[in-house]
Amino acid sequence: MKEIYRLSEFERGDFYFLSNKIVLNQTIRQKDFSECSIRQVNFSNCIFDWTSFPCTKCEDLTFERCILQNASFKKSELENCIFKNCQLTNINFARSDLMNFDFINCKLNDVYFSAGQLTDLKFDNSQLQDVWFSGSLLDNVKIKNSTLEKIRFDGAEAYKETYKNGVLTTSRTPINDYTSFLKEIS
Repeated sequence: MKEIYRLSEFERGDFYFLSNKIVLNQTIRQKDFSECSIRQVNFSNCIFDWTSFPCTKCEDLTFERCILQNASFKKSELENCIFKNCQLTNINFARSDLMNFDFINCKLNDVYFSAGQLTDLKFDNSQLQDVWFSGSLLDNVKIKNSTLEKIRFDGAEAYKETYKNGVLTTSRTPINDYTSFLKEIS
């Protein structure tokens, strides 16, 4: 059973590993959780403001009805994360490895996925504005039933693996804009 946790009261160095917790109705402002490991934590109705998680390793996180603004996950490893009914504004995922992410009914504005490795990301029923994928390696990134405005792909590459006659072939195709992105994912 997950324990309810008061993350808003903790400072950098108070923990290095956080696991199996529920964080409810908290404002987490101007906190630095650099180089922490966070697993199996559910955040609900939380506000993250000027909070940084650089160089963290995060697995199995769920964010529901949360507001994340002015936050950084730069150079982090994040796996199996779900954002549902969230607002993300001015978020930095630069040079991060993201795997198995779902953004469901979210609003993303000024979000930077630049120079990262993005694997199995899904944006569904979301609004993306000023989102940067520049310089990233995109492997199975899907955007459906979403509105897009000012999306940047310059320098991004789509990664594909294909099997033909028992031989695995990998390729990287440059993505310059949303049209070329759509062509590669279909």
